[in-house]
Amino acid sequence: LPAVADADLNRTLEAFLFSTRQRQNQLNDEKKRLHVIIDSMTVAVLITGVDGRVVLANEALASLFDVQLPLEGRLAVEIIRQAAVQDLIGQCLDDGRRGEAQIALTGVRERFLEVQVAPIRDGDNHVGALTVLYDVTRLRQLERSRRDFVANASHELRTPLTAIKGYAETLKDGALDDPQ
Repeated sequence: LPAVADADLNRTLEAFLFSTRQRQNQLNDEKKRLHVIIDSMTVAVLITGVDGRVVLANEALASLFDVQLPLEGRLAVEIIRQAAVQDLIGQCLDDGRRGEAQIALTGVRERFLEVQVAPIRDGDNHVGALTVLYDVTRLRQLERSRRDFVANASHELRTPLTAIKGYAETLKDGALDDPQ
């Protein structure tokens, strides 16, 4: 009878081990798929836990802030050294509120970012924060170019229009009848 019990126990343990390995492989595949998706994104993505440590970040974030991968396990403040962003993340982690801001990064090349922070919830509890940073530098440059063009065009049109207006007033004031 003990040999039968040992065989049953052995089969049960082998089935449990097989099931556990299958589940572990599924979890690893899902994690790998998530990393591939996040790294494929062109916007910078940062996911932090309630302790402010990075749970997941993509290559776009590392490139944007010129930091080396891997970022997981590091404090978000070590990666993003911008007070406005840290305030948004801290506020989100503290009370679960969404936030957004526009910030300018100074340095060799000025860049503008649109930052959005949202809580990650597990039921009623917030367990982290999702931060997405959009590089809107090109958009800002286009806006500046448009503004400069409108100002220049307005100035360039004003000068001939002023001259034409002056000639018209001169003619109106009687110069039409006086050839001199």
